[in-house]
Amino acid sequence: MFEDINTKIADLIIKEFGCRQHGDYLQHGKCPGCGKKSLWTWVEKPGMLQCDHKDRCSWSMTTKELFPE
Repeated sequence: MFEDINTKIADLIIKEFGCRQHGDYLQHGKCPGCGKKSLWTWVEKPGMLQCDHKDRCSWSMTTKELFPE
C-alpha cells in the first residue's frame, strides 16, 4: 500500500517540479523558493522536498502539504 502511495507521490514530484531519478534520489527539480534546479527528495520515501542550497534558500516542504489529496 505505501509503495503505491510513494510511487504516485514520486510521479507528481516529477511532473510538478521536473525532478529526475538518480539512484535513490529524485534530483534537479526547480525549487519554488529560489528557482534553481536544486530540489531533491528520496525515491523510496518522498515525504519531504528540500532545496540543496541550504545557506541561500533552505526551502523545504512536506509532500503531504504540497499534495493533500
